[in-house]
Amino acid sequence: MAITNIFNKKEEGKNTNLGSNPAKSAAKVKNAKKKMVSAAKNPEKTIVAAKDNASVYRIIRNPHITEKATRLAEINQYVFKVFDNINKDMIKKAVEDYYGVKVVAVRMVNIHSRKKRRGKGVAIKQGYKKAIVAVAKGQTIEVLPR
Repeated sequence: MAITNIFNKKEEGKNTNLGSNPAKSAAKVKNAKKKMVSAAKNPEKTIVAAKDNASVYRIIRNPHITEKATRLAEINQYVFKVFDNINKDMIKKAVEDYYGVKVVAVRMVNIHSRKKRRGKGVAIKQGYKKAIVAVAKGQTIEVLPR
């Protein structure tokens, strides 16, 4: 009998939302409106901060940690892997905004893809773009958290 009841139409006038409370839903709507109004008062702070973080992650992939990169860090030059369609000005702005340092110069290096052989198989090691960022004297970037 219970199995056949699920196929029957629901009775009209019966409340299908047993757990909903109209007073609570009205309060949620009011709170949401308050948040929207407060965000509208300060649109620069809320939107710009989210936009800056998103733009940094679309420019810089990750820091490039090698022996040579650690030696360069001693003379205030830091190495980052970046996306292929990025130019020097974009990298300079992203590093200055994200790390809060003054960038003196940016140098770019394209690392080409290479073929790797293992027995009969051939694989391609994907290439990437690398940026060497020189920071003003006396400023540092914490690439690896301690």
